[in-house]
Amino acid sequence: MTCVVLACILAAGVLTAVSLTRRVWSKAVQGAGLQGRQLSPKALRHTAASMAIAAGADVKVVQRMLGHADASMTLNTYADLWPDRLDEVVVAVSAHRDRALHADAQGLSGFRTS
Repeated sequence: MTCVVLACILAAGVLTAVSLTRRVWSKAVQGAGLQGRQLSPKALRHTAASMAIAAGADVKVVQRMLGHADASMTLNTYADLWPDRLDEVVVAVSAHRDRALHADAQGLSGFRTS
């Protein structure tokens, strides 16, 4: 059952969050032999988001995956999980600057330096 179908069913009142937990989630947890663990649909959602971020998903991908209205909602929740890539940016900007200066010194106009 996709998230969209499930959301439509919930919106139509066919399933409530409580009945979904009772009818579907609890049976799935029991069927997987995971009773007694602190599992919930919300915990699973956070785990999926965390794994996507660890796998390299950008904020817009995670936003769409979770159905957040905008990227700021995703960043407010998960910003600390994205790696600090400042060092990579410094290296990339430095390399671009070096190429631009080299091209300028050779009279090439392929790079804008300002």
